[in-house]
Amino acid sequence: MPSRNSYLNYRLLWVGSIFILFLVVLMATWVYQKIAERDQTLNYWRLIPEEFIAVIETQNFFETFNHYRKQPIWQNLLQIDAVSAMSLYIEDLENVANKLRKTSQILKNRAITLSIHFNSQENVGVLLFISFNPEKENALLQEILLSFKQTNQFFFSQRRFKEIDIIEAKNLTSDQIFSYIIYKNYLIGTFSSILLDDVIRKISNEQSILNEFKPAYVQTYLQERVSIHLNTIKLAEWLQNISQHKKGNDFEILKNLGANLSFRLSPSYKRFIFQGSLPIPKQEDKFFFSIFKHQTPQPFGLKGLVPEATALLFHFSFSYADKFYQNLTTYWKTENATLEQNQQKFTEKYQFSWQNFYKSWDGEIALCYMESDRPLAWNKILFIKTKNIGLIHKQLQKLTQTIDQQEKISSLNETYNGYLIIQIRQEQFPTFLLGNFTQNFEECYFTLEKNYLVFFNNLQAARQTIDAWNQAKTWNEKTQSFLLTELEKKHNFSFVVNPQIFWNKLFENIVPEWQNAFKQIPIELVEGFGLQATQSGNTFTLQAELSLDKKIDRINDPFTANPTVTKTTLPQPAFTPAYLTQNPIENSTEILIQDFQNKLYLITQKGKFVWSRPVGSPMRSKVFQLDIYKNNRLQYAFIGTDRFNLIDRSGRNVPTFPLFNPDTTAQFHTLTILDLKNSKDYWFIISDTKGRVYFYDSNKYLQTGWKPKKLTHKLSVPVQHFRIQNKDYFILAQEDGLVQVFDLQGNEEFTFRLESKVFSSFAIEQGSTKASTYLVNTTEKGIFFKINLQGEFALREQLFMPSKKAQAMLCIDEKNKDWLITIISHNQTIILDKKGKTLFEKNVGTIAKTEVQYFNLGISKKIIAITDKSSNTSYLVDATQGKLLCEPFKSNKPVSILLLPNGQVQVFYVFNQVIQSFMLN
Repeated sequence: MPSRNSYLNYRLLWVGSIFILFLVVLMATWVYQKIAERDQTLNYWRLIPEEFIAVIETQNFFETFNHYRKQPIWQNLLQIDAVSAMSLYIEDLENVANKLRKTSQILKNRAITLSIHFNSQENVGVLLFISFNPEKENALLQEILLSFKQTNQFFFSQRRFKEIDIIEAKNLTSDQIFSYIIYKNYLIGTFSSILLDDVIRKISNEQSILNEFKPAYVQTYLQERVSIHLNTIKLAEWLQNISQHKKGNDFEILKNLGANLSFRLSPSYKRFIFQGSLPIPKQEDKFFFSIFKHQTPQPFGLKGLVPEATALLFHFSFSYADKFYQNLTTYWKTENATLEQNQQKFTEKYQFSWQNFYKSWDGEIALCYMESDRPLAWNKILFIKTKNIGLIHKQLQKLTQTIDQQEKISSLNETYNGYLIIQIRQEQFPTFLLGNFTQNFEECYFTLEKNYLVFFNNLQAARQTIDAWNQAKTWNEKTQSFLLTELEKKHNFSFVVNPQIFWNKLFENIVPEWQNAFKQIPIELVEGFGLQATQSGNTFTLQAELSLDKKIDRINDPFTANPTVTKTTLPQPAFTPAYLTQNPIENSTEILIQDFQNKLYLITQKGKFVWSRPVGSPMRSKVFQLDIYKNNRLQYAFIGTDRFNLIDRSGRNVPTFPLFNPDTTAQFHTLTILDLKNSKDYWFIISDTKGRVYFYDSNKYLQTGWKPKKLTHKLSVPVQHFRIQNKDYFILAQEDGLVQVFDLQGNEEFTFRLESKVFSSFAIEQGSTKASTYLVNTTEKGIFFKINLQGEFALREQLFMPSKKAQAMLCIDEKNKDWLITIISHNQTIILDKKGKTLFEKNVGTIAKTEVQYFNLGISKKIIAITDKSSNTSYLVDATQGKLLCEPFKSNKPVSILLLPNGQVQVFYVFNQVIQSFMLN
């Protein structure tokens, strides 16, 4: 039995417990009241459905709207249908407010937030969260609604979902329905009713709105007019989900940038400036930017190397290669541990030292996505700057030899335009270097340029890049000026978009259900986009720029097909256009075409394969047909990079052919074939990339004076021939602007120098003497001239050039010797007739990415074909009236046109692996 003192102790303990419990209940009641009070001013982040792509916050919407209306960029934005429509709605609201004399109450200090969502049921959904005080502003809202009802343009109704009333306003003109609810301190509205239902579900589940969804490290910029939060994970997942190309993940880097990137937004003339910062989270190993930890930013050093055809560029810079590699390895372990395991297996199998390889890196890596002829795929380039390019080369050459020996295979080694391309027969080899960021290298080739090791994911990408280097069609100070503006500075990571090229390829990859939605986006307005991240202490500063062009001129829907007559699919993407050839036996037309694996195909006019065979090197000229045996059975002649091919109708080499380039350090460049005496005793004039010209007879003997003829520069166009008083002359136009005329023995007859090179052959106005024979052309810079063979200019004038970068050339119909003038600028093609009158002027095409052809088929059939390779679109224009002859069609090679005996015109065109034709009415 307990003592009295013990009893008192128990009683005190019991009373104390009751008192403490009472205090707890009292405290809980106070906390509940405070929560209830706080919920009267609920943070909208708790109501936003989690699957958002972006959130845009404005602290004073109408003040921001009026501020933007005063900026030069506003005229650009009005070209976007959604912005134009929003502007009209706001103006209507302002008019209603003015009539009610409530302007200050409606428009002052009104915070509006938009959350953007993509879902499978609707293309794009936007939720609006508008600050609202039900007690003070409900009467005002009713007045506004009454004013809209009186316009008779809207029908209002009400529905109920989970005990919450939803008001719906239907626009009787457009049939659009705007739904909204009032909850706590917000009016929440949308044109996508499903999103409003998602918000109500969160409200109904009280627990879901107690915790703020917005991550703690996302910084808001409350002092700014506009701030933007981008959910890169959801954006990457959505892009991958709507892509037809499910193999691999082209959006891996985007997905890993961080759950949310936050920016403050401000306009600057034609640009939007985004500025923000991203704190390094506690679990930094899972954070993509952790690979740059303790790395000093470096400048962009790839000017002159990145091809103009690049759509996306990811650029990395670091100061310590070993540390960068360690950070990469750590990141791999959190994202995909199998990568490190695969690397170890690779080392054990092929005895390759990754450590020595990484030590040779020199602070810069770039991954380029480039347009491709392959359907649903990108050409990819990986640049790695090295300290010792010779050592790297030896390591990789030894590796390729080891792989070939162990696997008993033979890798491809090809010399193309002066560069040795070597294949590594290891699928996804670059993923061993950088992880999942470098997927989709099912094939792997590499070459060396300056102090960079350059990998490619297919042979087409390698050749395309080398051509860009040789032709100076790369990013530099004079080209892609916007894209390089920010890259002048030091940075750890940058992401740059070349909008038009990226959009065209993205559109090609989009599933059909989403293509109509993407067509509505005016990508023509966007000049460029770039984003950078630079480490600064425990945060990364973020900077981005979006540049908008001023003019949009859509000529038609470029994705509407014409009725197909024939369709043939090659095993590989086509490297050349579809060359039309003659079948003399059946008196029909056939197609000769080469793919990217150097395979040649002969196809009937109806699209059936006759034969196919490899030809060893990429085709560098058009196809000529000869009658070398003088028996009316025609052969096919053309040059590759290292050989002159002559192939018979059965696909076999003519005996003693091919004729190989005598200088293995140069490549064949141009080809001209002549029958000077109409005797079928042919002459072959071949130039190479070192500026040498070889003149062979049909027995492959060099003509005196051409053994070879050495020039100071390579030719800009093939050699041309004309005859005056039974004497033969040959025009040689060099890339430096020097034009020389030689006789058959190689003696110089006449020379003159132009300010810049010519892109096209000369139109020759034939006379009976040198004084009456004129050469007509236009230089690259638009100097149109007419000069006789005595050096006397009959005409020399500057054409109007729409920009400093615009390029001019003659467009010649070779059969009838007729010609037009073409001027191509940024997103603009102008075609003039012989008198300088404008036949066609539209915002299509880009410099160095557009080919114009002229077909004079007769008095009433003169056709201009414009192929814009930046958008993979061809246009056919009536050369007499300047009007489109049909809807544009998808094509990435110059077209071929055939006039049929019945007067119809058949158009052949190539897109990726497919050769198609249609009849032009």
